[in-house]
Amino acid sequence: MLRYLSLTVLSLALLVPMAPHAGEVERAAQAGDGEAMLRLAWRLEQHPASRPAALAWYLRAADNGSIEAQYHLAQSYLNGGLGVVDAERAQYWYGRVREQGVCPSVIRAPHTL
Repeated sequence: MLRYLSLTVLSLALLVPMAPHAGEVERAAQAGDGEAMLRLAWRLEQHPASRPAALAWYLRAADNGSIEAQYHLAQSYLNGGLGVVDAERAQYWYGRVREQGVCPSVIRAPHTL
């Protein structure tokens, strides 16, 4: 029984993609990978002391065309999620999302990437 359980767990582990190591994500982000920028920003956001760095990575991802980052910035500026409340900046980023014809309800949250 234990043998079959071990094989099942091993089989499932092979099917589930492993999350990239933090160092790999940072290298990819610095190389210009937009999804990596978003992942790195989200990881940094989880630690209050790293939120200024998270904001910088969200901005880079948004400037590189990431709709998810643009929407997240709009939400964060509106509710202060990254430590800065700025309604004018929130409207700017909401506008960038709307310019691309995207409905906010279809945007993935950064942590679901």
